[in-house]
Amino acid sequence: MPRDPKISIYLIAGREAQYIGRCLDAFRPMADELVVCLARGGAPDDGTEEIAREKGATIVHHQNGHGKTDWPHVDHFANARNTALAVPYRDWE
Repeated sequence: MPRDPKISIYLIAGREAQYIGRCLDAFRPMADELVVCLARGGAPDDGTEEIAREKGATIVHHQNGHGKTDWPHVDHFANARNTALAVPYRDWE
């Protein structure tokens, strides 16, 4: 009998403390794994990381390139996505 497919959810988030908990709760029933890539540029953390970790997500960080540490936004969406995809996930059967 075939097994159900395994599903990983990848999210790129910045300063999303207001929403990240509900978002992860909504995906939890259908996902085997949650990965949150924090990409907030030079903006300070607003609690997003702690909330995501409490919800069981694996956390990775995207750092802006080219010295853009004071810019409060992600500088390159594709690089942030690739940061999340590079996480060594569980070995799916």
